[in-house]
Amino acid sequence: MHRRLIVALIAVALLFAAADLALWHRAHELKDLQSRWDALAATVSVDPPRFRPEMVASLPAPARRYLARAIASGTPLRSTVRLEIAGQIAARPGGRWYPFSADEILVPGRGYVWRARMHGAPLAYGRTETYLDGAGRRSVTLLGVLPWRRRHGADASAVNRALLALQSIWDPASLLPFRGVQWKAADPGRAVAILDIDGRAIPLNLEISPRGELRSASVRCPRRGVPDARFALHVDEQMRADGYRI
Repeated sequence: MHRRLIVALIAVALLFAAADLALWHRAHELKDLQSRWDALAATVSVDPPRFRPEMVASLPAPARRYLARAIASGTPLRSTVRLEIAGQIAARPGGRWYPFSADEILVPGRGYVWRARMHGAPLAYGRTETYLDGAGRRSVTLLGVLPWRRRHGADASAVNRALLALQSIWDPASLLPFRGVQWKAADPGRAVAILDIDGRAIPLNLEISPRGELRSASVRCPRRGVPDARFALHVDEQMRADGYRI
């Protein structure tokens, strides 16, 4: 009996130690996440240039249609985007879908921080993704504090770099030629924007209607074991915000 009590006390002590370690890791992770958010938020365009149609006059026809429709003439071409997102998400492929909400700060070509929480999911599932200074990280927590899954290193950086490229559509100004983007036409309804992210050329494929509406966007994301991986999105509706149509 005495031995069982000692074993039980040791087990409880180990459980508390593990909980303390998890809380310490989570606090460190949140501090790092906030520092990345603040670094991106500090990317402020002072007296940014304003959009003029002649900025896209030399581009291939589909790219010209898209950008001329996406950015109203005279719109300040700022470089930071703040997003509030709501929708449905699955914790894993083929899994149950749950409502989620997220906020994000995005500086196309440089980095992003995405913070999301699933609503109604067991164990209060939360997720964060970041990319900054060439490094990507992905984290999943349970009960808001317990680390469940972390990803970093070359694969996580490749995935998040591709997602950063794909999210350029949230800031059409980031796709203008003066930002260093090169364009080529694949056919009358498709264009490819070549983005330079941390010294890597990443093609962003856009499908564009005759009126200049964005219909879809995709980017390749080859990584270990999945050489043909690709991220893609399809556009059902667009909205206007601050002189942009996204």
